[in-house]
Amino acid sequence: MLQGGYNCRKMRCYTMIGTSVKVDSIELMNRLQFMSLFIAIYESFEDYILSCPKNFFDGSRMVSASAGEYEKVCKKEKERQTNEKIAAQKYIQEQEDIGNIVQKTHDAFINANFDYKKVTEDGWTKWLTPEYDAHIEKKLLTINGVKQKKPNVLLNSLAFFGNITDVDIEVFQAIRTKRNEFAHEMAKYLVTGVINAENEATFGNLVNLYIKVNNYWSVELECSIADDIPHNADYENIITTDLYNLLSALDALIGSNFLGDRKYQLYIGLYDALMIPTKKKSKSTTGR
Repeated sequence: MLQGGYNCRKMRCYTMIGTSVKVDSIELMNRLQFMSLFIAIYESFEDYILSCPKNFFDGSRMVSASAGEYEKVCKKEKERQTNEKIAAQKYIQEQEDIGNIVQKTHDAFINANFDYKKVTEDGWTKWLTPEYDAHIEKKLLTINGVKQKKPNVLLNSLAFFGNITDVDIEVFQAIRTKRNEFAHEMAKYLVTGVINAENEATFGNLVNLYIKVNNYWSVELECSIADDIPHNADYENIITTDLYNLLSALDALIGSNFLGDRKYQLYIGLYDALMIPTKKKSKSTTGR
């Protein structure tokens, strides 16, 4: 427990219960920088994880919350959603009457059993489709053969990315635990130390997992609907401009090499601006 502190030239001296600890001011700054970067990157990553499914399952009906007929429009949209649910339920009943079973993945099943989600952000209201309710809000995820007892929106959102494995989910849970430790016990770690092989590995896992899901979204969504991607694009390393800027700052600040020596060019996609590297031309060889 921290009881007090005072400057001692370039050393900062802290009195712990029963122990006096001296920490170099530069070391304090390094520890603070490490934890601050970890938390900042994690928060950006979590926001990204949550936002992508919302964009994908967006009902594409937006109305300004300040519009004169806002309440009327919302009521009309609610009525439309109710009629859609009734029609889906009727369809399922008709199929059952003739001996058919409507699968849980069928649109009618989803529309009949799940709901639209109303979201108001930045003065605008939109509705996420029942697919969001089914796959993100209420899905019970199975991890390594064990089914969750309660829905977890964050883990469901992460699993939404098609390249995420059970191992990735476990790695993410460890990352989140470490983020919470740094956020709530930062004062302790400033004194006792935080930069070690385990935490550095977790930091690397955080950045690499962020790159992995960012690349998947960029390629599977943005590039799949584009018709002017460079023919020699290095698809394995395509990322959004926001992540490119973050990695560029990291490389400059801590001397990492997340961007490598790849040459990127800007591409404006539907949802995100992308940074697309191109593959280097392989040198042709001729036999004698």
